[in-house]
Amino acid sequence: MRNTLIKIILLLFISLIVACSSCTESQDEDVLHNVWVAQDEDFRNLKTLKSADEFDKNKYGFKILSDGVFIERKNSGWCGTPPIAYSNFYGAWEKLSEDTLEVVVEFWGGIEVYKMEILSVNEDELIINYIYDYEE
Repeated sequence: MRNTLIKIILLLFISLIVACSSCTESQDEDVLHNVWVAQDEDFRNLKTLKSADEFDKNKYGFKILSDGVFIERKNSGWCGTPPIAYSNFYGAWEKLSEDTLEVVVEFWGGIEVYKMEILSVNEDELIINYIYDYEE
């Protein structure tokens, strides 16, 4: 009887751990589905973004939708000299691992493919590292 009770308690404990870890993972992914607007200058491929209700018309940003749609707000032409004109470009994202997304998105010159490593994310801030194929 004692062994059966221990097994039941152990099974309940393991179920609780699995359920809690699934909730945390789902909450982190839900936080990611948002509009993110750049807040700093680039430091190589690192970027810090803040959560927003909508895009800032004069800043880089992107929106990650839960259905796999990716909308990136970036310079609309080849010239990067201020003042920069911004436009929204549409694409898709896919989760490759716990902390890496692959993004395929339009830009003024065609289609761009890159990976986005998530270094930190919470409800207010997202820190990412862009990984481009030519760097691998």
